[in-house]
Amino acid sequence: MKSILTLDYAQMAPRVFYGLAGATPPEGDAYIIPGYEWHREGVKKVFNALLFTDRPLERFPLGTRKLFPDRASVGEVVLLLAEKHRPIAHLFCTNIGFRDMFIESEILVDVLLQLLDRGITALPVHDAVIVARSKAPMAKEVMLSVFQAHTGVSGAVEEELMEG
Repeated sequence: MKSILTLDYAQMAPRVFYGLAGATPPEGDAYIIPGYEWHREGVKKVFNALLFTDRPLERFPLGTRKLFPDRASVGEVVLLLAEKHRPIAHLFCTNIGFRDMFIESEILVDVLLQLLDRGITALPVHDAVIVARSKAPMAKEVMLSVFQAHTGVSGAVEEELMEG
């Protein structure tokens, strides 16, 4: 069997929102904030929770408290996220998350159609595609191009090798 790769959009939601705001995403990982460098998974969940609510977070989202040190407060994490993402912080607590989901789905459908036009078979998985390893460079190029066209900002795609 041929080797396959998963090509995954990295930090897709923050990048989509930077595009909506007409701003450039910051360098590095969108979910790494000062003092919580080892708590990326929890920070990502708080970030996403901020997009699916219309009011300030008063406590950590369900199941996320355990992802932070005991001394952590949701207010501090939200403040640090707002500082890091100042150009898009006005979108927090506006219930805009479903718009992101729609945009992400449009991007992935466009990627799949363009890959199909190029004769590349791709299987979608949320914000990623699984392709033959030999087709990965072209698939990655398509993913980056489509992301740029939909958002106005550059995307990032990570590769994960799978043996099939």
